[in-house]
Amino acid sequence: AKFPDVRSDYWARNQIGSAAARGWVEGYPTGKFEPARVLTRAEAVSIFARFAALPPGSAKRKIYYKDINAKHWAWRSVEIAADAGLLRFIPSDTFEAKKHFTRGEAAEVISRLPTVKEQINALYR
Repeated sequence: AKFPDVRSDYWARNQIGSAAARGWVEGYPTGKFEPARVLTRAEAVSIFARFAALPPGSAKRKIYYKDINAKHWAWRSVEIAADAGLLRFIPSDTFEAKKHFTRGEAAEVISRLPTVKEQINALYR
């Protein structure tokens, strides 16, 4: 891993390095990864948008959430993910970018990722 805080004996070092090499995860501006830190909604949605290879220019410029705008670092990923239908678990027009991302929210987003959705649909054909 390219992050100074991910020790050589850290259990997820290889996975973090692989995900970073593919562009799915990034470190913080400090250069650290902070592997024990809890993900925020903004961080998790950004990871899922990159993992799903949702086109960066695919956002329709619709304002989905009143509390996140183009000045927020994750705005583009949030809008792209919303356009792709990944954020249907959010029942209001408030995104709450700093809120912790729950396991339930993760399961919901994963089930809506295009490649996973195809696999789930194939089970019921």
